[in-house]
Amino acid sequence: MSSSPPSASSIVQSRTPLLSLSAPQVAVVQIALFAIVFALLWPTTLSLMQEWADTDFATYTHGYLIAAVSVWLLYRNRDRLACVPLRPSALGCALLVLTGLTWLIVLRAGLQSLHQALLPILLWLTYLAALGRTVALRSVFAVGYLYFAIPLWGEINALLQGGTVVAVDILLRVSGVAAYVYGNMVHLAAGSFEIAGGCSGLHFFIVALAIATLYGEIHRDSLKVRLQLAALAIVAALLTNWLRVYAIIVAGYLTDMQHYLVRVEHYRFGWVVFAAMMIVFFVIARRMPSQDEESRESVERTESVEGVGLSPVGLVAAIAALAVAPAWNVLAPLQASGAALGRAPTAIAGWRGPDAIGPGETVWQPVFIGADESRLVRYGAGERTVELFTATYDYQVQGRELVGYGNSLTGEQLQIVGRRAVQERRSPLTELVLSSEREGHSLLWYYYAIGERRTTNTLLAQIQYGLASLGGAAPSSVVAWRAKCQNDCVEARRALAEFAAAFDPEYADLSST
Repeated sequence: MSSSPPSASSIVQSRTPLLSLSAPQVAVVQIALFAIVFALLWPTTLSLMQEWADTDFATYTHGYLIAAVSVWLLYRNRDRLACVPLRPSALGCALLVLTGLTWLIVLRAGLQSLHQALLPILLWLTYLAALGRTVALRSVFAVGYLYFAIPLWGEINALLQGGTVVAVDILLRVSGVAAYVYGNMVHLAAGSFEIAGGCSGLHFFIVALAIATLYGEIHRDSLKVRLQLAALAIVAALLTNWLRVYAIIVAGYLTDMQHYLVRVEHYRFGWVVFAAMMIVFFVIARRMPSQDEESRESVERTESVEGVGLSPVGLVAAIAALAVAPAWNVLAPLQASGAALGRAPTAIAGWRGPDAIGPGETVWQPVFIGADESRLVRYGAGERTVELFTATYDYQVQGRELVGYGNSLTGEQLQIVGRRAVQERRSPLTELVLSSEREGHSLLWYYYAIGERRTTNTLLAQIQYGLASLGGAAPSSVVAWRAKCQNDCVEARRALAEFAAAFDPEYADLSST
């Protein structure tokens, strides 16, 4: 009688101790991993908490509730985890490390929406790495539900705002209200209303869609029914906002702008209308076909199946893979370099200056919030005059970035009326054609410098900074120079080219163009 040697896989399994877990215990492990992900990715978690606590903007104040619902969904779905094999994934660990490093790059690049959007993906990859593909696939909805709490929805705000303007205009015409709608302004005899971005109804839209998708998940509805629920919720959200704005305008029209909704507050009024709309939503939703009882009972019967084995080694490996990027962020913090990259030269051959520019001497007033050093000076050569601006950041953090909200290369008084690439491949350089009432037209050339790399693409500049910052110090700057046009911009362009060739060898060949 002979016996065959044991296979390699069986030897590995026999040497790897497994923890026997029931389906509810697997769900508890998922919830623990949920907490670990939010803790390790603390910079992202903190930024989300700030959005969720912003009662002035208020669009994402439902965030904590969404997070709580996601946790509840993980535990509620424990019936789907019964008798599911738990197989830690090496591929999942590798993807977790790579995605984590991507998270670190966009975090340091100051791309807040992107690193927030990566959090649910990293959570899902953690489930894949620690618990296996089947568990990860059955957790897609609970993890994806977090996107209702992540500030990505602003991309549709302008569309919702435009739709509100059109709808309110139609309602005013149909109801005979004497109003003149121009752009996003509604003019009445007693005053005017602005249908601003905050009047788009984005918050109603997100919450209604979140309720509809949760309703479909709770009832295990088919994809067709879930899409119908989502469409119904979108209609309810749009009608809510249109009626809310219309009612406020009519209240102002009937009371010569003295109504409580006009003078004091109308935010809560919107939620009262929304609540009424959602009652209608639930009445209609209850009449929609749901999953049949037989298939629902077959799901519930799986709860009685015995537990499965969990590999502690796989669990630890997944957490370690997740921790790579956060650990890198702590162990290699952003550092000030003290470099003079991009700062205005004290002297340029053939040019007078630099001369300080006093208040009111130019309409060009660039703004770069939090720059470690910024200068706006003037150089001259014969009758030619060029203004040079430089702003340098030794290191960037959220709120003081080379490319960020509040920064402006042109300032408030100059309008961009044209753009072209002066040089694209080697040392990129872009030209802006500017216009102002006081000075007419002018030309501005600029580039961003990240270490020794240059670009004129704002997104690429921040990504390059995120990459460079992984090694520690990563100075960054913007360099721009401007010349006023006279009869045309030919001489101004020639002045910019000769100035560029004189102060930077990278642009020496421009003097001949």
